[in-house]
Amino acid sequence: MLKLDRTGLKHTIFFLFPMLLLIQTAVAQSGTGNISGTVEDQSGLPVEGAEVFVYGSDIRDITSVDGSYLLSDVECGSPRHIVCAVRDGSITAFEGRIDVPAGGTVSTDLVLTDLEESNSRRSQYLYVKMGYIIDFMVVNSDTLQPDENAVLDPSLYPDSVTVYLLPGEHIDPADPLIASIANDILMSIPEPLRTNQTEVARKVYIWVVTHIHYDLQKNYPGDITCGAWQTNNGGWGLNFNDWSYEPSEVVEEERAICVEFERLTSSLLRALDIPARPFPVQQCHPVTQWWVQLSDGSGYWANMETSGGSTEYWENGDSLACFPARPEHKLTFCWPNSDAPIHMNWESGFDHIWKENTTMRSLQRNPGNLALAMMMLDEFEQYGAMFTSGPTPEEGEPFYKVYAKGFSIDLGSMETGEEIIVWFPLFPANTYREVLDTATWTSHPEWVTDQWVETVYDPSSGRSLDLQYISFNLECPSELPIDLLNCGFEEGGALPSNWTQTANPPGSAVFDKSGTSHSGSWSAHITGLQPVTNAAFEQSLAVEPGQHVRLNGWLKRDLLTDANTGYACYEILFTGSGIPGGSLFSSLIIVHRNNEQGWIWLNGGETVPAGADSVTIRCSVHGLVEAWFDDIQLSIWESSSTGMETEEWLSGSSSAVYPVLHQNYPNPFNSTTMISFTTVESIAGTELVIYNISGRIVKTLVNSGIYFCHMISGNNPSESRRMVLLK
Repeated sequence: MLKLDRTGLKHTIFFLFPMLLLIQTAVAQSGTGNISGTVEDQSGLPVEGAEVFVYGSDIRDITSVDGSYLLSDVECGSPRHIVCAVRDGSITAFEGRIDVPAGGTVSTDLVLTDLEESNSRRSQYLYVKMGYIIDFMVVNSDTLQPDENAVLDPSLYPDSVTVYLLPGEHIDPADPLIASIANDILMSIPEPLRTNQTEVARKVYIWVVTHIHYDLQKNYPGDITCGAWQTNNGGWGLNFNDWSYEPSEVVEEERAICVEFERLTSSLLRALDIPARPFPVQQCHPVTQWWVQLSDGSGYWANMETSGGSTEYWENGDSLACFPARPEHKLTFCWPNSDAPIHMNWESGFDHIWKENTTMRSLQRNPGNLALAMMMLDEFEQYGAMFTSGPTPEEGEPFYKVYAKGFSIDLGSMETGEEIIVWFPLFPANTYREVLDTATWTSHPEWVTDQWVETVYDPSSGRSLDLQYISFNLECPSELPIDLLNCGFEEGGALPSNWTQTANPPGSAVFDKSGTSHSGSWSAHITGLQPVTNAAFEQSLAVEPGQHVRLNGWLKRDLLTDANTGYACYEILFTGSGIPGGSLFSSLIIVHRNNEQGWIWLNGGETVPAGADSVTIRCSVHGLVEAWFDDIQLSIWESSSTGMETEEWLSGSSSAVYPVLHQNYPNPFNSTTMISFTTVESIAGTELVIYNISGRIVKTLVNSGIYFCHMISGNNPSESRRMVLLK
């Protein structure tokens, strides 16, 4: 680690003190530039007539006879632009991490590959999610205040915290830029206070919040390189970690999402010999913990939040609003060693488009609602969504949370690769909360090859963290014939034929065909007349559970009010008597850049859930918005392999050579339920044990609540199933 001079002359100071310069909206790299290049096919020949566009925008061009294109007047933003090329019969070509120079041109070439049986896995979307039931037993605690007499003396640090001084993955205190800034921060402090640890930590906090903007859409309106926009709508990289800025890149870009803030803050603190680590609160959004060292040799961890602190500074002028930040009961987990990964990650070895998604429900903490939480987790395990709802807790009272975190990958953007390995953290229990149960869900269970738990342990810190792993082998599905009609909306008179119209409330929208089209002569056109309008052109097809639906289409919209309260999208709606509530839908929505815009390409995919027998494609408007829809491409796919049974891979068993404990039925149950299991050989040596939620073995199920059935069969891996008793 670079040692810093704590005495001597004052270096250049970078501080912007409160009220000297405040802005309401962050300014990205100003100006516009161009993106140019060529599109070739897989044989290296130029492709004429391909449509090339900036992902998420209406900037597009058609390639000429030599395959060349030019995308003009692209807002510079940050170096995260993505360019796509489409052509009928080809897999969409993507290229990301494009840095558009102001007033200049950057070159990006793309290759269009024919969609064939041998690469049909690239027609798919892969969703992977993990769900948790978390018991928040205590929801009141102190926010630990840093002692104003804390000492910056590494010789006093206990061995268990010194690991958080070292360089690690995504935290590099020895990086020349980070070390230089850290030294400047130190030299800005009066010499007598340079060994006051709290004063040094405070100055690190101030530097970060006054120099780095929170990379949110409200701060960068219309910027499709905005970090928050991309995590929701499409980022480019090997995974979330790879997409994220490293600390030195955050300094260069002057913008960051939450995890990037705290990695930078931890790096600066470590560079100044203060142990520090990102520490997620509420499962994903991190703060920075730093070690507060007292002169008597004792110490404790306090926390600051530079992401939220940046917002407070730039909006309100408060440079210390989140120093310190959060009460102790909100903190979830930290990495046991010097690394700083994100709250989930995956490895494929190849760049691709990915999106993050989160779902959560909170319930009042009582036995009846615990049963509801278990039902929600069961729904999530089967559908990847939750239908059940219940009474929400009052502020300040204990509660249960059903929390699901995950991501999706557009495999069309991943040029090659057949394996993906995913991990999620298993949050450790503490005084304030405990994870009661977990479940995993994926849109492609037939691709799952294994599931296991690994423990990350560091002997220096004495800490450990369990990670849930899932591995996938990407197989090629077969395309099925479909009969979605009039996808270009050319047929019909005043209204496009084969598409029905729905509006709620009735009469709240106008439907017609429009001469404003993406291609051809016509498009479908809807005008929403009320803020509560929910209207759509729609068409339905028969499907079967386990099939995979992919939808691409073009959309143009214009808001009819400055309030920015309306949106337009394509929706995939599954219906069937076997789905709770009769329907389950996923919206394919893109965040529009401004009130009026040209044609934007939307894409997405879903897997037909159990119990569904129909899919409805909807061209929808919501609110006071005018929208045009055109050139829909729909495909339906079926996997040739059934893969592992859902209950097999959910239980972590990757082979039929292991015994299987099946889920009890019914579940939840009132008085009786049936438990079945399959053994490999003889039943001898197999033991079933029932535990209550406290971990005690019980013989009689007396009270309502959660129980666990645990099976041990010889030397094989044990299995457990949760059971919910309702009385």
